[in-house]
Amino acid sequence: MNALTFLETIGFNQGMVYVWESWEFSYRDSEIKLSKYTDDYYTWEIESDRYDPLLAAKELNLEPFTKEDYRKAIDWENQNIHQLYSFALVNKLLNDLWPQNSFS
Repeated sequence: MNALTFLETIGFNQGMVYVWESWEFSYRDSEIKLSKYTDDYYTWEIESDRYDPLLAAKELNLEPFTKEDYRKAIDWENQNIHQLYSFALVNKLLNDLWPQNSFS
């Protein structure tokens, strides 16, 4: 919360809040990340410098986004999952996730 206070002080007080769980796996010199945004909305991502991510997706029976599909997915997530930033919202989310800590 101290970092957010600093950012707001220097004028950065608008944006989006993204909260998700991620799992990362290794596959043929690739890193595959599965991200859970809600109980029924997940995404995946493949990154690699040594193995073709499109080939990895094909081998795993996953269909990659086109650039247009990716843009649509981001727009949908911003409208339906992510939330507009506020200091109070971040404080609440952190306290909900880790109630044993005090983020105030």
